[in-house]
Amino acid sequence: MSSIKTVGKIAFSMMLLFLSGAGVQAEEASKQALFDELFAVMKYDRIIDQMSEGIDAQLVTALRRKYPQIDDRTLAAVTEVLHESFEDLIPEMKAFTRSFMMKHFNEDDIRNITAFYRTPTGRKSLTVLPNMATELNTWLVPVIQKMKGGLLAKLNKRLKRDGYEL
Repeated sequence: MSSIKTVGKIAFSMMLLFLSGAGVQAEEASKQALFDELFAVMKYDRIIDQMSEGIDAQLVTALRRKYPQIDDRTLAAVTEVLHESFEDLIPEMKAFTRSFMMKHFNEDDIRNITAFYRTPTGRKSLTVLPNMATELNTWLVPVIQKMKGGLLAKLNKRLKRDGYEL
């Protein structure tokens, strides 16, 4: 009789574990659906295209500076390779974004973010903010180059006090 009770308790425990797992799976499926909606509203693929275009513009500028004789056909080929590479990254970038957001946002947060991106300001931010990131990058590169020498000198001066050097 006690072995029947033990088997019954084990079966009951396993059923509870199964049911709790099913609840978690349903919650995850609900979150996945919310992310799919968010990515559609954000036009996530277009954001990645904008990032690619920004990097492309910087790369073309750098190549023209380094090789003034470079022809448009070569630059077009470089642009094509860059865009194809970014296109290949889309599934991984979506997975990374989804994973990151699942750690930091609950379902209500995701619904609120989605609602924001449906507003005129939200839609505008999807266009303007990637451009800001590109412009910041363009601005930052020469600024860092300019400060590099002075920064290295300051760091070495400080490190020397403790017997180190870069």
